[in-house]
Amino acid sequence: MALHNFKGKRVREWILDDTICCANINSGPNECESIHLGLANGSIQNIFIDNMFPVDLAVYHSSAIQRLEMNPNKSKIAVIDDEDRFFLYDISTKGTCVSHR
Repeated sequence: MALHNFKGKRVREWILDDTICCANINSGPNECESIHLGLANGSIQNIFIDNMFPVDLAVYHSSAIQRLEMNPNKSKIAVIDDEDRFFLYDISTKGTCVSHR
């Protein structure tokens, strides 16, 4: 994953553990925006544009993540995997709140 400025110059690059399956852009203060990435290995990474290291959300899923969305207060994240199963994870406990297969 690479970040380029408006002149096309590469500003930062992140190396991830696996292929990116989906991305969800999150707003934030200027220069602190972030992107949630769902990877093929089932992990969820959070990238802040002002940080050179991806942050692992420590939510590990059993299959590739196809879609993800975080709630407004950033306490839960909804995941749909490549088998069309829905899971809702609590970020603070790293546990599953809801699942539907």
